[in-house]
Amino acid sequence: DLLDATTAYLAATDDAAIREARPWPANPSQQVRPADRLQHLIAHSYNHIGELRYVKGTLGFPDPSYPK
Repeated sequence: DLLDATTAYLAATDDAAIREARPWPANPSQQVRPADRLQHLIAHSYNHIGELRYVKGTLGFPDPSYPK
């Protein structure tokens, strides 16, 4: 499960390791921090949640989290 793997990774690393720049696998000359990748992943996931809510709304499904 991705959530369990992410939780285990974060529990096993310290703050310095998450903020340390590492080579990007697709382009080793580019440096990236795991904290930046995690932030991007979370933001990207929220975008998809918004897309799903939009589609559900256009299909007529109510959104229980939206205030009346």
